[in-house]
Amino acid sequence: VLVVDDAEDLLELVAYVLRDAGFVVRTAVNGVEALFAAYEMQPAVIVMDMKMPLLDGIEATRLIKATEATRHAKIIAHTADPSLPDPVVQRLFAAVLPKPSPPDVVLTAVQSAASL
Repeated sequence: VLVVDDAEDLLELVAYVLRDAGFVVRTAVNGVEALFAAYEMQPAVIVMDMKMPLLDGIEATRLIKATEATRHAKIIAHTADPSLPDPVVQRLFAAVLPKPSPPDVVLTAVQSAASL
């Protein structure tokens, strides 16, 4: 699982919860790092913050989905603004989680996306 967020405390919490559940986890602090990490790791699931510096979550997700090596990833939008446009959400994201979400909700969403 790749966890992407520019808020370090939230990034570490989500990564900890997923590692504790047995997932292999890598982190990135912005959309540009996420692109490189996704290409190198080719994760099954990505938990993607939507508002970040350098490259936001929607654009990072579009680029990840446009690349053959990474388009298979199930991407979960993790956002403080859950009003993402429906066509964008349907096409790009496996799920949308409000931010912050309780750790068990994040874990359940990742487990669900991993099993798709």
